[in-house]
Amino acid sequence: MTYRPHDRRSGLHSVPPQGTGPDTAHVADRRGGGDRRLSIELSAESLRSPATARHYTSNHLTKWGVPGDRIEVAEHLVTELVTNAVEHSRGRSLRLIVAIMAGRAVITVLDNGRYRPLAPRAAALDDEGGRGLIVVEALADEWGQYAHRGRNAVYAAVRLPTQREEETC
Repeated sequence: MTYRPHDRRSGLHSVPPQGTGPDTAHVADRRGGGDRRLSIELSAESLRSPATARHYTSNHLTKWGVPGDRIEVAEHLVTELVTNAVEHSRGRSLRLIVAIMAGRAVITVLDNGRYRPLAPRAAALDDEGGRGLIVVEALADEWGQYAHRGRNAVYAAVRLPTQREEETC
C-alpha cells in the first residue's frame, strides 16, 4: 500500500489513519464500538454522483449527531473528492466511505484510477476547474491518498469537537 499523508499540523504519519485503510472499503452503515461507517457505490460516469454523495454524507452525519458546521465542511470535502473521481478516474464506479472514529469524520473516495501522487496546483484565474485539492487542503484537518488493490483512494478528515468543547460553546 502506498500512502501519502497531508497533515496541516505535522505532516508526519507512517500508516493510514485508523479506519481509512483497506478494512473500511467493504463496510456498510454499521454502528458499534463507537464507530459509525457508511459505504456506498456510486457511478463514476454520472455528473449527479457528487450531489448524491453530498446527500448521503449530510444525512448520515446529521443522524450521527455531528455539529452543523462540521457537516458543512464535510459536504464541501465530499463534493470535491467525488467530483475529482468522476472527472479523472477511468472506471465505471467509485466507492464513498464516510466514517466517524477517533474524534474525526473521515471521508474516503476509492476510484478505479491508477494511483499517481496528487498535489494541489495553482489554477489560472480564468480556469473553470483545477482548484479541488486546494479546497480540500484548506478545509480538511488532514488529507492524503493511498493505493489499495489497484484502486486510488483519497481521504479527508475533519476533527470533531470533544464533549468538553461542545459544553463550553
